[in-house]
Amino acid sequence: MAYLLKMSVENSSRIYLRTTDDEIIAEELRPYHVLFFHEEDILVADKASSPCCTLAERIKQRIPELNTYFVESSAVQVNANDPTALSLAAQSRAQYYQEHTHDENEAWFFQHGQAAFYLRLREYVYAIICTAGDFICVPGKTRHWFDAGAIPAFSGLRFYLTMNAPVISGDDIALRYPQIEHLYSLITLETVL
Repeated sequence: MAYLLKMSVENSSRIYLRTTDDEIIAEELRPYHVLFFHEEDILVADKASSPCCTLAERIKQRIPELNTYFVESSAVQVNANDPTALSLAAQSRAQYYQEHTHDENEAWFFQHGQAAFYLRLREYVYAIICTAGDFICVPGKTRHWFDAGAIPAFSGLRFYLTMNAPVISGDDIALRYPQIEHLYSLITLETVL
């Protein structure tokens, strides 16, 4: 289940929307050309090791536009029990928990675990915690940052054209927003729409 928090770009404690509804999340992000959906069937087929096609091919069948924007996909897996992986993840967190952009679209499909994308879209910062079955595509040049947590454990597919390096904006806005470990405290059953 994905989680979305819509916060003020000026004040992270000003929250306009909290939701776990996939349709509301998709609708909120659509005006900014961010594609989001949850697809449990793709995960079920993956667990059954469907012989007809790979997970990446099934996702591209679900979203034919991906064939236009992405030529490759790579599997990403971070195991919380692997000290080497955790060391690399800490370095990665330091790099990606800064506001940055990419020249091309950035798309992910999550198979396991969770990670958060923070999107700076006009006067809002949208924090989206993606979990198993969630797909998100962030348009190129969108200011954003990424957080998989201090002890990350997730796997998924990253779709890309060139895997270009992030361009750091130099703005310290990410430091003013809660990291993924603290986002959950802002989402309670009483306040979820």
